[in-house]
Parts: sequence; C-alpha cells; structure tokens
Amino acid sequence: MVPVFILCFVSGRYSCAFWIFFIAAATDIADGAVARYMRQFSQLGAFLDPLADKLLMVSTFACLMSTGVVPVWFFVLLVLRDFMIMSGIGVLKILKIEVEYKPFTSSKLATLSQIFLGLLGLGSMVNPAFQIWRYPITDLTFGCIVVTTVLIFVSGLQYIGKGVEILQKRA
Repeated sequence: MVPVFILCFVSGRYSCAFWIFFIAAATDIADGAVARYMRQFSQLGAFLDPLADKLLMVSTFACLMSTGVVPVWFFVLLVLRDFMIMSGIGVLKILKIEVEYKPFTSSKLATLSQIFLGLLGLGSMVNPAFQIWRYPITDLTFGCIVVTTVLIFVSGLQYIGKGVEILQKRA
C-alpha cells in the first residue's frame, strides 16, 4: 500500500492518502493482535513486520516533512533510530550472534504514537481547520510530535542498552 499512498500524497489527493494510511496502519495493528491471540509467531514475521512498519512510517513522514507538517529534525530522528536498530541487528548477524527479535514496549508505543501522528498530520492536510474536543488538529499534531519524540528516544536508548548487554555477554 505504500506506493499507492505516496502516489496519492504527491498528487495532492490527501484524503485518499489519509485513508490508505489508516487502512495500512489498522491492518498492521489487527495482524499483530491476531498473531498474539492465535500465538502465531515466527522469526521471519518478527523481522518482516517491523520492516514493513518502518517502510510505511518513513514514507509517511517523508511526505509530511516535505509539506512542513512535521519538522526535518523529527524525520531525521525517526530515520536515525530505525537505522541504528537495523545496523545493530546487522552487526549481530555478522558476528553470528543469534538474537530474538522482540520489541520493547516503548518501541510498540512509539509505533502506535507514530500512527496517531501520521493520522493527525494527514488529517491536518485534509482539513487544517478540523478540531477534536475544541483543540485544533495542528495543536494536537504538535503535541503528538513531542510524545512521539520522547518514545523514540526512550526506545532507542533501550535498544542501545540491549545491544551493549548482548555484546558484553559475548566478550
């Protein structure tokens, strides 16, 4: 759905982009819930699901950054954290260290917060005057940027700590 989302966004069909993002995010959440409920886990799924999440989020926030809805520094932070995590996994693979791909709660919350931020940001593109409980969507978007930034930092620090712990055990 990511290429269709990007096509809608760059062609100025923000309402279409909003709904595609909503459907992609909702199906990702539903897929994870069903997998947990049915206890259907696989190492491949544990690797591919976050990769798909990252592709959707990076594409969405690149689009939102290009229109000024989210600041450049936020996009850079998002990409650097994801790059750090993927690089860490790559280093462990190179060192032939087997690890279980299990995300931290803060990482899941960061992804959920990114979904809300994506919805708010895209919603502000569709209707900048929209309000939720008398709060302008642009104000809510800013608040969500702050919350998401904190969660990205916390989860990033947890992944760094876990990586150091794994490497220390091997030494």
